[in-house]
Amino acid sequence: MAERLFLVDGYALIYRAFFAMIARPLTTRRGENTSAAWGVTNFLLRLRAKHHPDYLGWVHDVGESFRHQQYPAYKATREKLDEQLQQDFDRSVERIREILSAFRVPVLGVEGFEADDVIGTLADQASRQGGGGALQTVIVSGDKDFYQLIGPRVALLNPGRGGPAD
Repeated sequence: MAERLFLVDGYALIYRAFFAMIARPLTTRRGENTSAAWGVTNFLLRLRAKHHPDYLGWVHDVGESFRHQQYPAYKATREKLDEQLQQDFDRSVERIREILSAFRVPVLGVEGFEADDVIGTLADQASRQGGGGALQTVIVSGDKDFYQLIGPRVALLNPGRGGPAD
């Protein structure tokens, strides 16, 4: 059986975990919103327990993508967070980086490219490896655009509401 590489669409998962409990967020005594950190930690524990990945990479957007540079209105219609929610979200991302470090999960990204571009490229490269070094790549994302990459060596795992254990 081929070794398996799991590539997680990091920001998408953080965003989902952050907003899943936005009406009643988990907070520390100091008021820090820990919903996303809690959600990501549970996700990682369930992913490892159920799927036992040989390799795991957490993929983030890095900087402004080339799409934003070529088309300034790219994603302009997305609702913006108010100042407090943006601070909470940014702090959650910092906490999750600490959690990923503790789990020894590398954070991957390429300046100027979105996470889905990096995931697609890595999945394609891994699937093209010949011989005994071939990897089975599992993309972990709810992004339906990844369906076009599914093939003999590329699978898609939609984390859904309950995470990969569902």
